[in-house]
Amino acid sequence: MASSIANKVFIVMGSASGMGLATATTLLAKGAFLGLCDINQDGLSKLIQSLNEPQRNKVITQVVDITNHPAPHSYTQRKRNSAESTE
Repeated sequence: MASSIANKVFIVMGSASGMGLATATTLLAKGAFLGLCDINQDGLSKLIQSLNEPQRNKVITQVVDITNHPAPHSYTQRKRNSAESTE
């Protein structure tokens, strides 16, 4: 049975480590497209370097400080607009 996650778009905040990283890698393994964000640029870079080429093509990353309340909303809105423009 095909995964209902494949080819869907998800945004994972805190994706450079811990539960966010685990969530991101699980979603990628199931074929999702991801918008990954974290305050840790080095962690995001290491995550991207660990991916194979097909996975890299399904990921967009950006440094986002979720304690700056407008930042997560702005990030998700840009990703939503980007996803809609590719449909």
